Amino acid sequence: MKFKDKEDDIKEIINALYNCYLEELEDEPDILDDDVIAPFEEKYHKPFDWTFGATKLVLIFKDLGFVIKIPFRYSSGVELNGAKLSEENWNYCEQESILAKKLIEKGFGFAIAETELLTCINGYPIYIQPYANILLSLEDTKKYCHYVERDLSKVKSVYCKEMNISKLTDDYDIDFKWHATFLSIYGEEKYDLLIKYINLFNIYDLRSANIGYMNNNPVLVDYASFNY
Repeated sequence: MKFKDKEDDIKEIINALYNCYLEELEDEPDILDDDVIAPFEEKYHKPFDWTFGATKLVLIFKDLGFVIKIPFRYSSGVELNGAKLSEENWNYCEQESILAKKLIEKGFGFAIAETELLTCINGYPIYIQPYANILLSLEDTKKYCHYVERDLSKVKSVYCKEMNISKLTDDYDIDFKWHATFLSIYGEEKYDLLIKYINLFNIYDLRSANIGYMNNNPVLVDYASFNY
């Protein structure tokens, strides 16, 4: 397991999660607060933050260098990209961990924050991922995004061509500054491959909240996409 130097901290977090009700989690703040956050804080008294999206709850331990991901409505059934899913509900974290392995096999581990299964609590899966900086402000963008304007035009052209998009509109919530920074750091060949893999593995939900930076380098953070 990664984070060998944080084993005691991870054990403490896992023990506190045993105090939580993890079944039937949904993207409702009151439910998450009552079923997870409040009982977790009864056992865990150190700093942490939390957020959630449509598919998972994320406990953020910035000082420890990782986050804990807890999928909503976990179930098993049909498969997509190797992840066990149901017709109605996906385990997005499991799909993310499988896609991480596939991207690593293709030599693109440097481009992701790797999601891994950490443990199961009463049969419910818990995942861990390295902490990445998510750009939430203009100051963050200025700090991490380094590119020239021609790179911005280049990535838009490559992305639209690979995704067969004739015209970008506001419906495409894509942070092309992240893409341009990736191109600036790794070059055209690796960027072209990245976009091919994004298309191949259906990683379409690449808005600002799902991408970030580790060691000042751009990485995919939430790459399970969404089951429309």
